[in-house]
Amino acid sequence: MDFEPNYGSSEYSPKAEELFAGFLLDVERAQLDPESGAAPDFEQFCVEHDAYADELYGLHADWDNVRGLVAQMNGLRPRALAPAPVEVAAPTPSALELAEREAKIEPFSADDVPDSREEVHVSSLQRWKNLSTAMVTLAILASLWAANQFRNSRVLAMEKGELMSEQQVTREELVLAHSTGEALAAEGKQLADKLRNSEAAKGELESTQVVLTRDLDEARAGHEKLQLTQKQLEANLRAEQEKREEAAAQAQAAKDLAARLAMSVEAADLLNDESSLWPTHSIKSGALEHWLDQAEALKAQWTSSAGSSAEAPGALAKLLSQSGPIARTRARLARLNEWNAEARAEAGSPWSEALAQINDPSETPEFAGPDLVPQFGLVPIGRSSKTGLWRFADLQTGALPEIDEAGEVQAAEGSALVFLLIPGVELEGQSVAPFFVCETPWTPQHHLQAFGIPEPAADSALQARIAYEKALVQLGYEPLSSLQAMLAKPYGLQVTSWGRFPARAVEP
Repeated sequence: MDFEPNYGSSEYSPKAEELFAGFLLDVERAQLDPESGAAPDFEQFCVEHDAYADELYGLHADWDNVRGLVAQMNGLRPRALAPAPVEVAAPTPSALELAEREAKIEPFSADDVPDSREEVHVSSLQRWKNLSTAMVTLAILASLWAANQFRNSRVLAMEKGELMSEQQVTREELVLAHSTGEALAAEGKQLADKLRNSEAAKGELESTQVVLTRDLDEARAGHEKLQLTQKQLEANLRAEQEKREEAAAQAQAAKDLAARLAMSVEAADLLNDESSLWPTHSIKSGALEHWLDQAEALKAQWTSSAGSSAEAPGALAKLLSQSGPIARTRARLARLNEWNAEARAEAGSPWSEALAQINDPSETPEFAGPDLVPQFGLVPIGRSSKTGLWRFADLQTGALPEIDEAGEVQAAEGSALVFLLIPGVELEGQSVAPFFVCETPWTPQHHLQAFGIPEPAADSALQARIAYEKALVQLGYEPLSSLQAMLAKPYGLQVTSWGRFPARAVEP
């Protein structure tokens, strides 16, 4: 029956191997030279070296297995450690053949290629272990073979009478045998050192492989982290771009709002300026034209920024309304230019004929004082057949009325207010200058024609009176005073100071 030694599942430390090799040498020395003393006791030896007792017991078990294997190969049964006569056995295989047979080293083939890195690792460890076992076995078997050959030679010499008794063995032979055993042990130790070096190299290789694997994992982790960082940077860049776009939109919105506010403020200023452009006769046409230029520029700016269909805020909406201040001022400018044309004292013009008679004392003896000059907005329309006073139509309040065959005014919708020129008088030592008084009352239609907007609604008579007098001031009129009403009565005019009969001073 073939005997397979059990070499254990764990490696022995170098110190344990060295101690056990020394124990074997002491046993062999006692067997070869009984006079040197009894062989050492293994149990006592393990007690003395308690730190390595477990490994020493394992090595002793492996040693017994090896001795049994050697006995089988030599055709002998196992013997005790004490020397005994042995029969001459057939030639045994060489130590190298025994090591190769025990290690079962097989040639490498393509079928042995592992499927994974783990299998390569396990296969490499197994082959390293088999090789180390073979080398240790080679060293031990070589030592045993030499000792066995020595004992066999002694037995043969004793049988043939050629060997002297054990007492005659010279010390030199013992020394030689001992030296041979020590040499073989040294060779075994060298082999064990080589094995350890090989195992160290294998360990370094494995460590290098572990380091490379770790570096590769770290590189992969770094690459993944870099990818995540890149994605995060891209996300941050997009978020920053969105923030910039949002900030730009907010800035543009703020800029537009500021522009609208600025335009609203400018519109409010223009509305205030427009209210100061009254009465028309007290200003020049250039002031109206300048105001219109500013208003038209603001209107163009709003249309360009917000669009023609956009709803303007507050004061701007009031300024840009279709019938608002721009349209009214444009109409006022047109009437001013029209009056300027009518007021030229050219031959054949209404004012030239009227002034020729009014400033001639023989024609109008009741009109004393400085010569009359053209009055803004008024156009002479002849003398009244009833009162003999000169009539004047105010183009600010409508169109020229028609005059019938009898020389009377035919009032119609859209026609202007008609004023009579009342001569000045001396009253109680006071001089009263000539003035104009309206022979027809002021109506909402006149307000609409003069200002382009309906007369404001009033909740009370007081509010209505305030709105009426404000309109008169803007047109250059004034409310009729009690004195003026009294001076107008002799001419048959039914006017009162509390009525809506505007008066107007004569401009020098």
